[in-house]
Amino acid sequence: MTRKGLRALWVHRVDLIAAAMRLAVYCRLVGSAIGFGQMRGIPTQTGFRVELLAAMETFAMGHEVGHCFIQEREPGKGATAEDEFTCDAYGLAVSRVIGMDRDNYSMTSGAGAYTFLSAAGVCFDASNRNTIASSHPDPKSRAAAVLARSVDGLSRRRAAGVRRYFREIDAFFSEVERHCEMLLRQS
Repeated sequence: MTRKGLRALWVHRVDLIAAAMRLAVYCRLVGSAIGFGQMRGIPTQTGFRVELLAAMETFAMGHEVGHCFIQEREPGKGATAEDEFTCDAYGLAVSRVIGMDRDNYSMTSGAGAYTFLSAAGVCFDASNRNTIASSHPDPKSRAAAVLARSVDGLSRRRAAGVRRYFREIDAFFSEVERHCEMLLRQS
């Protein structure tokens, strides 16, 4: 899927982007997703949505367990930007292992981690940077690091497939961000 393909699709199926748009605008205005409420699913997308959400959740939990290991190794140490990249790598590794067991391509490819960080990049832009602790690098930089780790060591053919999947994710978030900016300028 390309940006052009998404734009053509969304003209006729605004429901495919509407929920993501509402959530992105809410996060930018409020600084959190807390209180947003329930997001209704589209039945034809439920399988993929569940796979991707499970991949995102697994990455997030693995990332947080990484922080526990760092604190266990170095009690009382304050969090650093380097720790975030380390915990992202840990979360990605956990996702891959669990994804192989569950046959979840969004986990094994790193797409869950990449999507999670790409969403954070849309929701928390530079204008509300204070909502992210100073120890956290820009989510887009972290997503780029996940991309690099996701294709490292793969055959050329498999790496090309992962990059294609990530470009589709980028196209989606590029459109969400574009629409979000338009809505925020109007408010």
